[in-house]
Amino acid sequence: VSHFLQHDSLDLAQPVELLTFRESGALDSPLNESVPLAVALQPAAEDAPPQYVKWAYEDAGCLLPDLDVSSFFTETPLTHAEHPMLLQPGKCFKWIYIGGPGTGSATHSDILDSAAWLMVVTGAKRWRMVHGQDRDLVALPQGKYVDLQRPAPEHVPLLTKARLYEAEQRPGTAVYVPSRCVHAVLNLTHTIAATHNYVDGPVLPFWKASMERMLADMC
Repeated sequence: VSHFLQHDSLDLAQPVELLTFRESGALDSPLNESVPLAVALQPAAEDAPPQYVKWAYEDAGCLLPDLDVSSFFTETPLTHAEHPMLLQPGKCFKWIYIGGPGTGSATHSDILDSAAWLMVVTGAKRWRMVHGQDRDLVALPQGKYVDLQRPAPEHVPLLTKARLYEAEQRPGTAVYVPSRCVHAVLNLTHTIAATHNYVDGPVLPFWKASMERMLADMC
């Protein structure tokens, strides 16, 4: 974290998301609030509940040169990356995650069926992911999914029907999340990671279909 603070032009008043979990490893329904970056980066008290910082660092332009994105993940055509009707995926959906053990991301499918990559800078994460073609097998009512980290006993049979993958991610490695893959991520230690969601040619049909569903729900 001290590396971030060395940037003279860093805006410590920038609002970031701070997720507070009721207990370690319970990733569903955290308290989500917007706080200044300076507050989010303060060391937490020993008896504080687990907290996770979600920082949209695209807004902190001084950090962008620090991250050299692999060519594997920079294939988004400008017509997609900067298109306002596609929500400019090449400019948005770039985050830094900072959190201690027991924090992470509850079971979900990424925004508008985009693809994503995540690189761990420090710490360790445990991933559990379902193949994109098996997403409906782990779907629950109201747009939810089976909890991949702590599945309820009655949901375990659903997981036996799906292709489920598990891996532990260490510093300097990247995980690729294909479009439509349901996944959950648990921090095993204090962790800092960078991630981008993006849209390339193969993902575009899923992205557009998700946007059409979203717009239909708004009408």
